[in-house]
Amino acid sequence: MTPLLQAKDLYKTFSSAGSDPIEILTGVSLDLYPGKSIAIIGKSGSGKSSLLHILGTLDAPNSGTLTICEKEAFSHARELRTQNIGFVFQSFHLLEDYTLLENILIPAQIARKNTRPSSELFSRAKKLLEFVGLVERANAPAKLLSGGEKQRASIARALFNDPDILLVDEPTGNLDPVNASLVQKLLLSSCKEQNKSLILVTHDEEFAALCDEVFLLKNGKLTKI
Repeated sequence: MTPLLQAKDLYKTFSSAGSDPIEILTGVSLDLYPGKSIAIIGKSGSGKSSLLHILGTLDAPNSGTLTICEKEAFSHARELRTQNIGFVFQSFHLLEDYTLLENILIPAQIARKNTRPSSELFSRAKKLLEFVGLVERANAPAKLLSGGEKQRASIARALFNDPDILLVDEPTGNLDPVNASLVQKLLLSSCKEQNKSLILVTHDEEFAALCDEVFLLKNGKLTKI
């Protein structure tokens, strides 16, 4: 089976004036297969988020290769982010004065697609809100939602364009245990029910253990555990 995402020998170094370069990634390789989930754990500052940003083409490595859906990732970055990758961040990134439904429809509106109530995209947005248990809050402004509701909304938004891959950065870091458990179940069920592949960065080792594979990022190296 061909990997959906394949990273080979990724190196990343950060430099700042007056200080020595800091090696964040030193030869990281990773394969993600269709329908599979991967968790990446490690201490704060170990480079987990930096790695996730590279895997999502939001940043580029100093060297190494990244292939996503059999395409050289950095030559097709915008296309891949639009069509093949969905992002879930710890800080939600919702537009506070827009309704929940409007937040989910924004990518389609930017692309000048039909999002009228009679449209297929509008129906898809409502179905995703139902999937994450928020259809009754569809017309509520995002600023009135709880942290748990906002994170569930961000999962619905990430799924809206029907991506192949979900890249998730510390999704439960700001949530109470009840909401954290709900978000965990939603993310893992999205792999099965929505037929997605998942790469998760987390400090929560119990959450990580629910994924198909777990890797430790330490001293710039990624090791399967």
